[in-house]
Amino acid sequence: MNKVICKSCSSENYFEAYKCSSCSNVLRAKVSNIDFWSVLYQMLFDTENAFKQILYANNKNFLIPLFILLNLKFASLLFVLGSIYDLEISFSLFWGALLALMVILCIIMFIYLEFIRTVINKLFLQNLFRKNYLSVIVYASSIFSLSIFVLLTIELVLFGPFLFSGNPSPFDIKPIPAYIIAGLEILVLALFLIFSFIGFKIYLQSIRMSVIVTLSAILIIPILFFLSKHFFSLIMVV
Repeated sequence: MNKVICKSCSSENYFEAYKCSSCSNVLRAKVSNIDFWSVLYQMLFDTENAFKQILYANNKNFLIPLFILLNLKFASLLFVLGSIYDLEISFSLFWGALLALMVILCIIMFIYLEFIRTVINKLFLQNLFRKNYLSVIVYASSIFSLSIFVLLTIELVLFGPFLFSGNPSPFDIKPIPAYIIAGLEILVLALFLIFSFIGFKIYLQSIRMSVIVTLSAILIIPILFFLSKHFFSLIMVV
């Protein structure tokens, strides 16, 4: 259960509480804002402290931009994975379609995550607050999301329009770079999942609930891939 016990009066308080609701005893250090670059560094070398700073912060700054960037990253990956549909798409159409898909994913992901949060709160009697729940997921995805600026750029330079084509596949054109980039994409995605698990473990103070919440959240990935098929079908018609 995501509660902390006041050392002064032994009352239960929410994990992120600054003062005890019963005796006003200070429970933790005050954190006003999130220092993004400091937290990003700590995410790699002191993950638990990074998430405490995120959860304790009064203002979850960068939450919306990072959420948008996360969906932009997923949109770019779906386009690359969409090569199985052998997309024939120009660069000019690509950027417009990418932004359109990002907007759609933002809506779908928010609705899905809110649904999962509500179900978990009711089934497991948890207190997953929307802002903290989203903060764990969004900040856990920081490295994964930011990788779009490096990896997508490299992919477009190396493979050009063939990045979206299954005939020939990028793995046929330049196999070694393709496998290296695929490995890096898998690595940053794995970090996203690991950080999500650690973040929810700290927030919920339960390994079991952390596994449940993390697995429930990442189910959005195959759902997005399935839905993207219809989006790509529409693009090919246009």
